[in-house]
Formats: sequence, C-alpha cells, structure tokens
Amino acid sequence: MAATGFRAGPDGACCDRGHDPSMKVALTVADALTQGVIGCPPRTSLRSAARLMADHDAQAVYVIDEASRWGLVSDLDIAAAAAGDLDARTAGDSAVKPLLTVSGDQLLTVAAALMARTSVTHLAVLDEANRHPIGVLSAIDVGRALSRDVALGREQVVRDEPFAAAAVAP
Repeated sequence: MAATGFRAGPDGACCDRGHDPSMKVALTVADALTQGVIGCPPRTSLRSAARLMADHDAQAVYVIDEASRWGLVSDLDIAAAAAGDLDARTAGDSAVKPLLTVSGDQLLTVAAALMARTSVTHLAVLDEANRHPIGVLSAIDVGRALSRDVALGREQVVRDEPFAAAAVAP
C-alpha cells in the first residue's frame, strides 16, 4: 500500500494536475528528501566527516573520489566506528558502496522498503538526467513525511495522547 498525504501547490491545488486539494495522493521521495549535497574526499578521517555533518546539521555525507564515484557515510556509520580510532578510519573505508539510490519520483513506500530490505538508514537521491546526487533520503525523512500534513503549507506532527498519560504507576 502506498503512503498517502496531501500536497498543495501555490494555487491550493493538490498538485500541478489541478486535482481537488482534499484528494489524497501517493507520497514520493521528492516529498521527503533532504535536498543538497555535502561531500568529502575518501581520505577524510571519520572525525572530520562527523564534524562536517555537525557543521551542516546533516545526517550523512557523500564521499566523492577523483573518478566521480560516490559513496555515503551516515551518522550510523560514525556511531558504529566510535569505539575505534575515528582519526585513523577514513570516509572512504566506511562509505556505503555501491551507493544505494532512488529517484525523486519513486514512491516513498518503495524507498522505505529498500531501506528495510538492505538495513540502511540513508539512500542517495539522484537526478535522473545526469545521475548525480541531489539529496539524501533518511529514515527520519520518511517518518517525518508520513507524519505531516503538507496541504496546510506547514508541518503538523500527528500527536497521540500526552506522554505522561502513558506512564505506569509503580
């Protein structure tokens, strides 16, 4: 089953096809991805890659070599390597290769299934024309997209009862 949500265009239509804004449409990767590319060379230490992520408030960094081959190092890769020497390990050693990719027009549920099947938390989103990365789709991006109503033009996080109500008395 496809994840659904609302997308409102500037004129209030749900999409560029002029449909009724109350009509649900399937969410795509483009609805959820974090746009932009932050990259480093393969020889970059994991500590420096972590600093790059922190400086840019990013969860992943592309690793780009001289031959324009791409890999991806995520916050999970850094956490997994934290017990070792982050200065001795490089981004190239830790990068997910081959790069797992999706396109912006793919259904969000298809991308989420790829994450689950391959046990990764980040996918590279490629421009279909030139096959270069345009952003990253994280598991957090998927959850965020599924929890908001973008028809109102702003995020509205779905909230259950207050957390305190779920507390168990001793």
